[in-house]
This record gives sequence, C-alpha cells and structure tokens, in this order.
Amino acid sequence: ENTWLNDSTQIDANGDANDTGGVCTGWLSINWDTNDYYNILVPPGKYLSMNASWTPQGTQYLYTYMYKCQVQTLPCSYPANPAYFVSQQYSNTGSTSGISGLWVTQGGWLTLGIYAYGMVDLTYTLDLQFLPLSELEGGVQDDAGSGFDAGAGRSDAVHVNDFNNVTASNTLEFSGWNHGSIDTTDRYTFDVPANYGYEVCVEHDEIQYYTVGYTVWMLLDLYGSDSNPLPLNTIATPYYGNQVTCYDIAIQNGYYGGDINMIGVRNWGGAFTSNDGTDYNVTIEFYSLDADGDGWYDSMEDLCGTDPNDNMSVPQDTDADGICDALDMDTDGDGVIDSEDAFPEDANESSDGDGDGIGDNADEDLDNDGWSNVDEELCTTNPLDGTDFPSDFDNDTICDYLDSDDDNDGTPDDDDRFPLNASEWADHDMDGIGDNADLDDDNDMYDDLLEIDCLSNPYDVTSIPTDLDLDGICDPMDADVDGDGYDDVDDAFPVDPNEWADFDGDGIGDNADTDDDNDLVLDVDDAFPYDPYETIDTDGDGVGDNGDLNDDGDAWTDAEEFACGSDSLDADSVPDDYDSDGLCDKVDTDDDGDGTPDVDDAFPYDATENSDHDGDGTGDYSDVDDDGDGWLDSEEPNCATDPMDAFSVPADNDRDHQCDLIDPDDDNDGTLDIDDDFPMDPNENNDLDGDGIGDNADNDDDGDGWLDVTEMICLNAGGYGDPVNADVVPHDNESTESAQGGPDGLCNAIDPDDDGDGFPDPLDEDNIVCNADLCEDAFKWDHTEWHDADADGSGDNGVALELMDDIRAEPGPFAMAGLAVILGIVAIRRMGAEDEEYDDYDEDADMTDMLDDDLEDAIDEAFDD
Repeated sequence: ENTWLNDSTQIDANGDANDTGGVCTGWLSINWDTNDYYNILVPPGKYLSMNASWTPQGTQYLYTYMYKCQVQTLPCSYPANPAYFVSQQYSNTGSTSGISGLWVTQGGWLTLGIYAYGMVDLTYTLDLQFLPLSELEGGVQDDAGSGFDAGAGRSDAVHVNDFNNVTASNTLEFSGWNHGSIDTTDRYTFDVPANYGYEVCVEHDEIQYYTVGYTVWMLLDLYGSDSNPLPLNTIATPYYGNQVTCYDIAIQNGYYGGDINMIGVRNWGGAFTSNDGTDYNVTIEFYSLDADGDGWYDSMEDLCGTDPNDNMSVPQDTDADGICDALDMDTDGDGVIDSEDAFPEDANESSDGDGDGIGDNADEDLDNDGWSNVDEELCTTNPLDGTDFPSDFDNDTICDYLDSDDDNDGTPDDDDRFPLNASEWADHDMDGIGDNADLDDDNDMYDDLLEIDCLSNPYDVTSIPTDLDLDGICDPMDADVDGDGYDDVDDAFPVDPNEWADFDGDGIGDNADTDDDNDLVLDVDDAFPYDPYETIDTDGDGVGDNGDLNDDGDAWTDAEEFACGSDSLDADSVPDDYDSDGLCDKVDTDDDGDGTPDVDDAFPYDATENSDHDGDGTGDYSDVDDDGDGWLDSEEPNCATDPMDAFSVPADNDRDHQCDLIDPDDDNDGTLDIDDDFPMDPNENNDLDGDGIGDNADNDDDGDGWLDVTEMICLNAGGYGDPVNADVVPHDNESTESAQGGPDGLCNAIDPDDDGDGFPDPLDEDNIVCNADLCEDAFKWDHTEWHDADADGSGDNGVALELMDDIRAEPGPFAMAGLAVILGIVAIRRMGAEDEEYDDYDEDADMTDMLDDDLEDAIDEAFDD
C-alpha cells in the first residue's frame, strides 16, 4: 500500500520528521492481503533498525525486504527507476530483524516490504528504531571532504566541486573509503568545463583482485553526463591486476564538456575477499579539446591535416557544415557528393546536362539548341532535346507558334493579306496584286510613288498632292515651301518666312529665343548653347560631361569607375586591376587572367594555376600526384589508371610500387612472369605436370601417380623412378590384377613379394629355397605360380605333375617300389618256366619287357641321382 511512516514523505521539508522510531502492527491474509509496503524516511546521520514478530508461528514464513530507489524523488520501477536491495530476511520462528546499514546516510527513504507464505492469516508487529550511524563500521565517513559517505545512487552522490577546487594544472583530486560488503559503492559527480575532456584514475594501496595474495577488487564505473549518458556497465579496464585504474573519456568519441559527469568507485570483492575497508584516491585530469582555440577540436584537425596547436592553421570548410573539405564528401553542401557534382564548390549547381559549362540551374538553354527553356515550353517543343526546336519562318527568334507576324513584315498575320510573304501584306484595291507591287493602289490616277513623295495617301482616292506656293512642285517635294531662302529640311518653320531655326524645338524660333537649347541655362552662360544635354566640360576635351564617357580623362570610363567604386570626376582615383586587362577586379570574373573564372578557380590570383583536384593546396600543374592516391601522374598512364581519379589505383600484387601492367615479375619471386606458371604467387613458379598445383606444394610433380618421395626411395633402392619425368616410373609387378586384388603400391625394388602371391621373392634366384620353414617363389613376377617341383620351367599350378615328374622329384620311394616289382617278376618268370601255358600270353610278355625297360631306366636315374 506504500504507507508513509514517521509522519513524512520523500523529503523532510520542515525537518520535523519523527526520528525516534516506534511500534506498529499489521495484518496479512492468505486470500486478500499477502503483502504490505511501508515507506520510511531515514534522518541524516541515522540508520534504521527493524525487528518484526508475528503470530501464529510454526510453519508460517514471513519475508521482510528493505530496498532503496535509485532516484529518491520517484517511486521504484524497472527499468525507469530500479531499486537497490538493502537487506532481506525470512523466518518461520516468529521473529526476524534487519538494518539499513550505510545505504541511506545523507537522509533518504527506504521501502519496507512484508510478505507472508503459509496456510493461515497472521498479525505482525514492527519495532522500528533510528540509531546513530556512528555505531556502525564506516558509519562516519568523509568521502571527497564532504563529511559523509558518498551514496550508491545519483540522488546521494557527492558533488566533488562543492568540497574541492580544481588545481592550476586542471586536476581535481579527492579521496574516499568503501567496503566489500557494507559500503560497496560510492558515486561522485563533478563539473566538466566546456570544450574539455578528462581522464579519471582510481588508486589504492591494497592488492588488486587476480593478483597473488589479493585483498580487494576495486572497479571504476563511468556514467557520462545527463546530456550524453554512457551505456550501463561501462567499466574502466583492465579489471584485474592493477592498483591504478584509469579511463580517458576520449575513448567514447563523444562530447561530455559543459555538463555534470558521474563516476562510481565499487569495492566488488565481498564474495572473494575479506577486508576492513579500503582507502582510495581519485584523480581527474581535464584537458582542452581545442588546444589552439580556433573552434576546431584537436582530433578533427588531425584528421583534416591542420595543426591543432596553431590557431592560424584552420581546416577549410566551404559549406560551413563543421566537416572540413578534406573529409567532406559534399564540399559545397548542396546534397550532391563531390564525385557526382559537376560543380563541387558551387552550392547552387550540381549538374550540366549539355556540357556547356553553365550549371543546369542557371542555364537558360538546357539542350543548347539556341532556344531558351522558357521559349521552348511556350512553343510546345522539348527544352531537354536539342533535336526538337521551334520553327521560325522569319528567323526573328520568335517561334511561329507565338509570332503574330510570321513573315516579319510588320503586319500581324491576322491583318496580313500575304502572311508568309514579307514583301506584301495588303491589297488595297483587292485586285490580287499586293500594294507594294501595285503602282496605283487607290486608283486616283496618281502613281503611288508620286503620292508617297508628295505625302498624299496612295490608298485614298480623295487624297491628292498639295502645292502651297503653287510653284508646280508639290510641297513635300519643294525644297523651300515658304520661300524664305532656307530649304525646308533646314527650316524649323517651313511655312514662316521670318523663322527657319528652332534648335530646342520649343516652338519659338531661334531669332527670338534666349535659350536656344532649352536646357534652362541662358545661351550666354552655356558652354554648349546648342546642346540641350550639355552645359559643362570638366576635362576641357570639347566633349560635355553628360556625353563624355570619361569625364576626368583618366583612361577609365565613368561607367567603369562607377561599377568599380572609384571617383569618375577625379583623375587620381582609378580602379584596381590585378591582371591589367582593362576590367577592374571588382567586376572581373577572372582576376588573374588565366582563362578560368574566379568562381571555378582554386587559385584566383595565380595565373599559373586554376585547379587542385585532390585538395592538397598544390595546383594541378605543379602537383605531381593530382588525385593524391600515392601514384605519380607520370606513372598512372603507363599503368592504365586515371591520374585524376583517386579511386583508380594501379594494381601492384607484390607492392614494389611497380604496377603489375609493367612489372616483369608481379609476385617478386625472382622468376619473370613470362616464365612463371604462377605469376601472382610468390611461393610457386613451376607446374611440371600442369595440374594447377605448383611443384613446391605438389607431392607428385610429374603427375605419374607416384609420389616424388616414393620415386626417390625406389630409385635409391636400385630400382626405377624419376620425380620429374612421368615416363620413368617405379616397377610394380602387382600393377596387373592379382589374386590378392591389385597392386600394393610398393615398387619391386623394395617389395619382398613382387607378384603379391604370398610367397617371398628368392634371395638367390640360382638357389631357390623350399622347405617346411620357408618356400621361396620360383616365379616372383607371376602371381599364379610359385613352385616348380620338377624344375622344368613351368609352374606346378599351370602344368600338372606326371608320374615321371614325381619320380624325378623324389626318386627314392619309387626306386624301392620298382625293385620290389622286379623281384616279383623274376619270381613269376621262374615259375612260368614250369608252366605249360606261359607261351599263350605273348601280349603279357611284351608288356613285361616294356616294364622291365622302364624300370631299368628309372632305377638307373635314381641311382645316378
């Protein structure tokens, strides 16, 4: 309910808030009222001690919390005004207590929250006391010389300037004390002068966290100013291992001057250290952001290329937008970047569609077809299309669409009988012949020429020539109409024989007029009595001042002197003319006479220069690098780049300042590009097998399927192989399909079983071993054969052994068997001699003879073996 206790609100306006404490009761319901809130003002120099008791007890838990709003003038709310938890307790014993500690030391308020979690309603009693801070450790402090503890929030931060002065060296120094558990955070505010930055350092004598034997973990928090706050948790680094922690606000690239800034010093080691509190010192050094006071910050002058310590060295800023021209992509501030602006230094122009050097905004003829934009719109043609222009029959620069007299004969088309014939416009007698060609337009019997000469109307039959003196010559053709001896052309009064001149045309003949030119100056006082426009001649040159173009005779006309601001009546007063071209500087659009108008001339008083493409202050004629890209103008054409375009830069792969286009060795590996398979890779220059992998990185240079190292091993073992010759490869008899499934990748020179049939190659091919322990391969390059029992050169697997092959292979057993047969036959023969039927078996006898012969041969061979 946020009930205020001790007769107060947030601020003890009249100083009579109850600071003696007291006892009060409350009630909580598990259904209707599970929590209560109280706001309590803690008087300065006091701390709050709270004891709560309740019934019933047992399993009924009561939670009590004390917390403080960061902004004391507003209720706690997140994230607008978050709170600090001051203390919290919970118990089911029937009582609990807590204190506010050092969280409120300068006078401020706390919120006390009470929550119940149980199965029954309860009544509680609060015993609140305000006790002296001096009873607590750290209760009496003098942070920054203020006489009290710097608080943890902005509202009770110490404003350092109220208690400390900035030294002559622009330094603000002060000290404080905090504690890892009871007073973790001290906040300070301070004034930062306008156009100044600062560096703040915190120093202490303890051993910083993350150092062997550490006793404290001190952190420096930065909050910036109200107008330019820093993000939350902006902490000076490093966190660990330094007893002095400093932070320069310039790191933030912002402006913090002319405002109040805030820092916090946190003793954050409560969870890791145990100490009795830490004394610390804070030093804030202020430094000017504009050392030379020229209105440009030093950091900006560094970027703009001017001297931050010289107030005469000021960045050029054509459009006065606070961005120097060297950094400004739009020098004239017209909203079009310089690279796209045909007039980058003229805020009124940015494009020139017809390329005539006049910006489109001022160009009265955008398509340069000789007709103004306004006229083309009025004549219904396109002012942006040079091929679409108005028709003009009489070439009087007024299009026919608007021209009221198309043939320009002076007669409007509506009244012109011949509107497209400049020599005719009327046909007075309607005879189809124009009056100019008709000799008698009114048919009054007087030729038109005569009537014209005699000033009668050739179109009026009633108007005929007059002859005043009846001398037979019509008056208009009579040289002296009044006969006074003065021809009419010279007679101001051609019909008055007494007057013949009237210089001023006032109707009074000169004979009677005292002011002949009627300039209000009597003839006797008039230097030019017959010139109504002149009365004075200042320089006495015979030309009156009114008509004299140079009244004072100093070689400058009056109009020029008027335009140039000098005195046209004083020969010693002449205009300034820098290039002596007869045009004074005030009106001369090209003061140095170099052919480039001043408005477009980067050097209007230097006839040898007119442009500075890269803005480096050196004219392009003198500048060896017009676009300022680090490549000389003489170098860029050879490299096919534009010396007037800073974004057109020669390619230089090896950065030797010899562009790739003319560099014979682009990767600078010592091998010319023409001989280099990898001209852009300094680590490779050859690719023997053309597989796209340089030989330095290629494991098989000749691409023959054998690794280079394997070929060298086989070669050194007495076999074959050449890592740079694909035609010379190691021999591997298993390269054809074998019983074991194919080649084993070992060349014969190092393979103990060349054909891979499981029988080792013989160590001595003239003495092949085959016994119970070892049987060498009699056919080391034939995986289908390995033994030749009868030594006939054919393997036993391919050619089966015959009886005689077995006998030759092992004659002993067969010799014994043969002897037994012989003995048997001998015995049979002996018995046969007595047998009367023996001769009946001739076939058997022949068989016996053959067997005897074979056995004898076998026995002989056996005994020979």
